[in-house]
Amino acid sequence: MNIAHAPKMPVLGRSWFQGTMACLAVLVFVMGGYWFIHVREEATKREHYEHLATIARLKTDQLRAWRQERLADARMNASGMARRLTLELLHTNNPAVLAQLTERLRFFQENEGYHNMILATPDGRILVSLQDRNATLEAEEKMLMTEALSTSQPILGDFYHCRSCEMIHFDAASPVVDDANRVVAVLILVVDPARDVFPLMQTWPMPHADAESYLARREGDRVLLLSPLRHLASPSLNFTSLALSTVDNSAVRAVLGESGGALGMDYRNVPVLSDIRAVSGTPWYMITEMDYEPLLTQARIQGGSLLFMLAMVITMTIVLARLDSVSRRKNLSEALLEAQCARNRSQEEIRATLYAIGAGVIATDGSGLVNRMNMEAERLCGWREEEALGQPLVAVFHALDDTTNNPVPLPISQVLAAGESVGVSQHILLVDRNGQRRPVTDSWSPIRDEHGEISGVVLIFRDQTNKKAMERAQFEIGKRYSDLIESVNDLIWETDTQHRFIFVSRRVEDMLGYRSEEIMGRPWDAFLCPEESQPDEGLTYTIANHQPFRMICHTWMRKDGNRGIYESSATATFDQQGRFLGYRGISRDITDRRQAEEEQHKLQEQLLQAQKMDTIGRLAGGVAHDFNNMLTVICNYAEMSLSEVEEAHPLRKRLAAIHKAALHSADLTRQLLAFARKQVTVPQILDLNETITGMLKMLRRLIGENIELQWKPTPEIWPVKMDPTQVGQVLANLAVNARDAIAGTGHLVIATENLTVDQAYCAGRINFSPGDYVEITVSDSGCGMTGEVINHIFEPFFTTKGEGQGTGLGLSTVHGIVYQNEGIIHVYSEPGQGTTFRIYLPRGEIEAEVARLPQSDDSASGSETLMIVEDEITILELSTTILENKGYTILAASTPHEALDLVRTFQGVIHLVITDVIMPQMNGRDLLDQINRLHPGIKSLYMSGYTADIIAQQGVIEAGLQFIEKPFSVKGLCAKVREVLDTA
Repeated sequence: MNIAHAPKMPVLGRSWFQGTMACLAVLVFVMGGYWFIHVREEATKREHYEHLATIARLKTDQLRAWRQERLADARMNASGMARRLTLELLHTNNPAVLAQLTERLRFFQENEGYHNMILATPDGRILVSLQDRNATLEAEEKMLMTEALSTSQPILGDFYHCRSCEMIHFDAASPVVDDANRVVAVLILVVDPARDVFPLMQTWPMPHADAESYLARREGDRVLLLSPLRHLASPSLNFTSLALSTVDNSAVRAVLGESGGALGMDYRNVPVLSDIRAVSGTPWYMITEMDYEPLLTQARIQGGSLLFMLAMVITMTIVLARLDSVSRRKNLSEALLEAQCARNRSQEEIRATLYAIGAGVIATDGSGLVNRMNMEAERLCGWREEEALGQPLVAVFHALDDTTNNPVPLPISQVLAAGESVGVSQHILLVDRNGQRRPVTDSWSPIRDEHGEISGVVLIFRDQTNKKAMERAQFEIGKRYSDLIESVNDLIWETDTQHRFIFVSRRVEDMLGYRSEEIMGRPWDAFLCPEESQPDEGLTYTIANHQPFRMICHTWMRKDGNRGIYESSATATFDQQGRFLGYRGISRDITDRRQAEEEQHKLQEQLLQAQKMDTIGRLAGGVAHDFNNMLTVICNYAEMSLSEVEEAHPLRKRLAAIHKAALHSADLTRQLLAFARKQVTVPQILDLNETITGMLKMLRRLIGENIELQWKPTPEIWPVKMDPTQVGQVLANLAVNARDAIAGTGHLVIATENLTVDQAYCAGRINFSPGDYVEITVSDSGCGMTGEVINHIFEPFFTTKGEGQGTGLGLSTVHGIVYQNEGIIHVYSEPGQGTTFRIYLPRGEIEAEVARLPQSDDSASGSETLMIVEDEITILELSTTILENKGYTILAASTPHEALDLVRTFQGVIHLVITDVIMPQMNGRDLLDQINRLHPGIKSLYMSGYTADIIAQQGVIEAGLQFIEKPFSVKGLCAKVREVLDTA
């Protein structure tokens, strides 16, 4: 029995052993397959994490660059022309300046692509807005403006929903400062993010249906998604938000402080791979993500293929085991079969490894025919492996030179012949089966068998599309900034630690005349003018402490030797360890602006002087007018009292002194009226040469024998229209001043000359207008005057003489006479160099009528009825007393309305109306016009301390009008009244 069963025992034992080994092999292969799938999934995640991180860095850099451009635009637009116009608008409120400023901002808006530009005052009042909107700023705009005011620097806002225009906005604000560096306005640049920011988020280097980038920020206990979403049809900034409790969401993890690669859920609750990073300088976070499930498809396909191959191996093992059990005698055949199976397994493992490589791999035999090709090579070449097997490698891998587009010879023959590897090439384009081109890098190596013989070639190549796109984007960004620097009209420069130039923009040749290579390596202070070779202590301290400086002005020497004024601002630069590298700054040529400012300053000084003299003249004229009223009362009552007091009376001497002082005061008021250009004159056409010649004897007596008077007339001098007595006043006052300025002997020169003035000559000269003038020059060799004295010499009562040596009215009288005759006077003087007065009188053509002044008549009396209208009660009473004593009937009225009432109610005939010119309710001319409507043809006589309104226009008596000047005497008033009554 034992003998019968003995042969069966080894067979059963062997079958059990084979089954056990088969089960173990299945378990190992299944575990290995799952392990491989896991490894492949991890490799896929790492590869796509790197891809997402690269794109996120690129977009973050682009976003930061875009924000810096907005800050630069805000800083630039708030300075220069726009700043100057803003200051002028705030100062003058001129609509023309407002229109010019609006046009300037619109130019910026259209060229730089902004939705709107708003100029507002610090209190929130909108000066300019290029878009129709509410009259007040939005709350977000006010907050941004407040921050810009507090920092005095350009600043960027955040996304917000503008209620005025129903749009999403992003604002940049920059303060506008005046010359004292005070903020007077804020310029707000309104950006439409749908034009710049959102397309930046949505654009990828390579199209990807499941990938997107968007911005988020924290909003309380929620996360606000800022930019449009690819998978959610909703407008941007619609406050689509997530709760912070959604901890698996990528955006929530971002605002909670996570960064880098992450596997989580997106806003659709779909698994995604994400790159999370904060955008520096902002409250924003950028989330760059792609769907996770599609990424696993490739790994799962590879894992399934491996499991399928493992199943085939297991099946083969089972079949072999079965064959071994059936035919133990065929050991040799089994051994061969087992070796073949081992070789197949080895090849499958090699194939699996080949497929797991992320780069494209193609292997050939010794003839250069394809015998292996992984999936990445299939994707890049457009060939399936089964189609490529047996094909020449040059047919599958078709390469072009990326610079010439010529075919590139493949080094397969070189590798097969020499057995050496060929290095990586960086400049080839792979053309796939469909004609699509992509940049790749390739390397070639020989394949050797177990005997070391070359049996083929392996080609490894990698897709460089994303890398090239990134390089191209970086190059374009660099070129854009380079073009921006070269397009700026100002000089942009950079220095090293020793303050030597290491970079200057091409603008240096236009501004300084030097080429860039002539500037490089030289210190900036080598180009300063000699007097500025040593910087001021404040700038030296700033540079020594590596602090920024702005709007520092220096005078630099240009290459041609000319000087230019340049305004510079700069910021210190440091490396990552905080070490000082130098300064980076910008310089602007302000030479023309400074010259224009100096010319404007001179014009303003001339204008202020003219305004001051006009104001003083108005004051002097008003004082003289009112004083004349008082003097009229004093003179006439003193005169009347003298006529009533006997010669031996003790009061007569005192009354005579009062009368003399009053007459002297009247002379002073006449000089004030001459300065105020309100004195009564009788102009006529004069030949100045003839007029001045007749005055020379009088002038020589005034200046004395020790001063030589030189008279230099120009022949055929043009005529002028002027009162000849005023010519005498002018020359006499100038001669007396010259006499007092000359110590000992000297000379006084009087000359005349014709002068024609054009528009160019008038530029920069106040009161000058083009035309023909006669110039009178009066020059002396006296002590001269300082600039401070010249600024005051035409003011009344200003004098440099000692007490009791002058009234200070001489030159003010000259000034008033010249300007009353529409002339101009200039003075040139320096201490110790004498003084020259130049008087320009307009050329006259028309003969003037001369008013004949009345002759006094002691016995002037009458019996007619007279009306006197005078608002000064003392003069009204005085005039009434004088004329009633001469036999006239007087109707007295202190106001024009009272006079009109008397005219309407008086039943008799009024023969003459005597009226003051200037009265509170109505001037004398208007009063007489109304009286003439009631009594046509009534005679009139005007009286006034000056005749600026009705009687005189620029001091000239109108034809046909009768006038008596205050203060008048008793004889003068009676004679004038009798003359008017007797006139036909």
